[in-house]
Amino acid sequence: MKQYFLSSVLLVLGIMSANAFGRTGHAAIAYIAECNLTPAAKANIEKYLGGHSIVEYASWLDEIRKTPEYKHTDGWHSADVDSLGRWVEGVKKHRAVYGLETEMAKLQNREEMTDSAIAVSIKVITHVVGDMHCPCHTFLPGKSQNRYFTINGNKYKFHHFWDEDIFVIGHNWDYKDYATHLDTLTEEQKAELAGGTFREWVEENGRYLSHLYDVLRPDTVFSPGDSKDFVDHATAVADHQILISSYRLARVLNSLFDPAYNR
Repeated sequence: MKQYFLSSVLLVLGIMSANAFGRTGHAAIAYIAECNLTPAAKANIEKYLGGHSIVEYASWLDEIRKTPEYKHTDGWHSADVDSLGRWVEGVKKHRAVYGLETEMAKLQNREEMTDSAIAVSIKVITHVVGDMHCPCHTFLPGKSQNRYFTINGNKYKFHHFWDEDIFVIGHNWDYKDYATHLDTLTEEQKAELAGGTFREWVEENGRYLSHLYDVLRPDTVFSPGDSKDFVDHATAVADHQILISSYRLARVLNSLFDPAYNR
């Protein structure tokens, strides 16, 4: 049922056309998530963030990941699955699940934390939930991202395409436009998309995104007609990932910062 529903949502988004996860993508995820926070969760989160929105910190972890204080988070931006699409436990480099579980554990006992430490955990979770859904942040065995392809005469590299380029050749929306155009589902549909555990999300991403490596073979050159078809498809994939990650982020934050939240 869930797989059918996801396919249905993707079909709808494909009709609308789409984008993914640079600064605009992260801001879009945070903004849609914020629009789906309960009033209590939003107020509590903003209290720890000094009155600021999570949108302002959506890309914060990218900015500080190489500093000595936060170098331990450098591998939290991605995840691995095996050839059957199962989450790979114990991979030291790509461990978004480990990062999220670490910060969740801290926040569930936050009476022992300072307000500034709580703010850091909020910022980390906001970014990592988005990153783990990015098409180039799920690593599959034998699927190298060191591949280039050509669309409309322009050459792109797999990783940078999904991190940045799709924004330019897709919608070219402002981050708030994503909420306007995508955040239109019912509460029941949102709950369906937001369900599952961190590990299940990684596995779902692995299954869903693996086809991109078949479509984007090394040195593929798309004809003008095929270029349009692929850009439409890539935009829909990015929209789909942005939408599900935003609802999942909202669920995580609501569960942490609204005592009355029980979804």
